[in-house]
Amino acid sequence: MPNLAAMSRQLPTTVSIPDSVLWQEVGDEIVLLDVDGGEYHGLNDAGSSIWRALEGHADVTSAYEQLCERYEVDPEVLRTDLDKFIKQLVGMGLLSVP
Repeated sequence: MPNLAAMSRQLPTTVSIPDSVLWQEVGDEIVLLDVDGGEYHGLNDAGSSIWRALEGHADVTSAYEQLCERYEVDPEVLRTDLDKFIKQLVGMGLLSVP
């Protein structure tokens, strides 16, 4: 039986990269620099793929759909992982949710 709580979880409509965050591709990974905090953060392969999808789309739903097409993963697992990724980076000040 599907997890109704997970199915009802809503992703944010959009996210944005704050002006204080710089990022660069290094090989297959993404490195983020929080200019205000002076901290570097490296994203692994999965995190880098999510970052590219979010950065390349105007809305989170389009990024989610691209990731669903790219990876063979249960859509609810991807939705949960994407939600956790966004919340973690928002908490670190590396993404903003309007």
